Amino acid sequence: MILISLTFGTQKIELNYFWRIIRIAMMTGGLFSVMYTYIWNYGTWTALVNITVTSLVNFFAGILAIYTFSRDLFGIIMPYWWMILTLTVVLHIVIFYFWSRYQNGKLASELNSKKVSQ
Repeated sequence: MILISLTFGTQKIELNYFWRIIRIAMMTGGLFSVMYTYIWNYGTWTALVNITVTSLVNFFAGILAIYTFSRDLFGIIMPYWWMILTLTVVLHIVIFYFWSRYQNGKLASELNSKKVSQ
């Protein structure tokens, strides 16, 4: 409470607002630290399935985060859901391309160093 009063002074802030932010942070942390790590580093699905699953989960988590933050903002962006989904899928495809090139280069250099040392 002291931190809130020092930060916002006499301005009234609902504590419900802070709980929303904490929920959004927990959802984002779970998405990126657990799900993405498992799917991209340990999962055995094909690239198409990885991209599809991560794009859809990312899209719905983003929509849920916006709904949690503000129902008014949610109402404003919902007519553009298809554009958000398209952008999410395209960016996942582009990032997957660069990530797989990076991973392949790292594996190739590791294999080459093992080959030289034998």
